[in-house]
Amino acid sequence: MPRLGTLKAYAEHAHAFEPERTALALDVTHARASGVETHLGSGPFAFSRQRHREVVLDNEVDLLAFVGDVLVKAPTQKVARSDVQDYVRQRLASSDEEWVIYAASPTAKSWVKKLRPALEP
Repeated sequence: MPRLGTLKAYAEHAHAFEPERTALALDVTHARASGVETHLGSGPFAFSRQRHREVVLDNEVDLLAFVGDVLVKAPTQKVARSDVQDYVRQRLASSDEEWVIYAASPTAKSWVKKLRPALEP
């Protein structure tokens, strides 16, 4: 199972799509970039909104350097769909306000809506 922070970040991004059976999460915080700008994200979850960063690359050379660093330095973790579903199910069962609001919204993805029965006693 991936680290909690990785799982939380992946799940909060996956709210917008159907998670793959297994995904590879990359931590690119140690990769070089010509500029990293802090921008508040726009999703429904504070954790990922507050940690959102935009990598600014000035040219193709910077892009290739960044990709090279990611390939060499970025720690990776496999994230299974079942881990994401278990995490969201647990958040709903513990009445996590952000997940409860999102799961009840008309824009919630079907995979999240299927987990809503966890709210019932």
